[in-house]
Amino acid sequence: QQSTVNLTFYHALSRVGFKVKNNMDYGETEIMLKSVSLTGNLIWMGTMFLNKANVTSTTSNGVTTTEVNSNWENTDSFKGEITFTISEIDQNNEDGKVVNSTSPRIVGTGTEYLMLFPQTFSGIGSDKITLTAVYTVDGIENTVSKDIEEEFTFEAGKAYTFVINIGLATVDFKANVVPWDTDIDKDGVTTDDEGDNTNVEI
Repeated sequence: QQSTVNLTFYHALSRVGFKVKNNMDYGETEIMLKSVSLTGNLIWMGTMFLNKANVTSTTSNGVTTTEVNSNWENTDSFKGEITFTISEIDQNNEDGKVVNSTSPRIVGTGTEYLMLFPQTFSGIGSDKITLTAVYTVDGIENTVSKDIEEEFTFEAGKAYTFVINIGLATVDFKANVVPWDTDIDKDGVTTDDEGDNTNVEI
């Protein structure tokens, strides 16, 4: 009789997605998101040695936190300024439409995620990431960019949702961080107020 061996796998990369909402109800005013981009001096290749990768778990107040250390190496030579853009937003299905939507809505169809190497940005000089949103208000196009000028880390095994909060005069960004495999809603992306989240005002 063969015995069963349970294998547990962990994600070695970071997953990044986007959501969008209004900061209030603007009635008949039509606000549409056209594209969203993330730019940074990003790692695009590396080597992971499985014998060096490890997972540590800590429990505090009954809550267990798992940290994945994938130990990527040889990444310094494979880093450069890269821009990832989600622009194929299906307006017919209203995926990019945020009019009268004060709850976060998924950008795109819910499958457009960025898979990034674990990396820490200092937020100083060029060592930072920039978020850019292109949107229209009653057909008039606007572009806004936000530099994250503080230390920000993409960790292995974590899912990051950048929530874009669009108003008529201002656009704010917020980073929502959760373990990749937990607290995921039915659409595949965490909401910004659900589960054991870390919300980072940027």
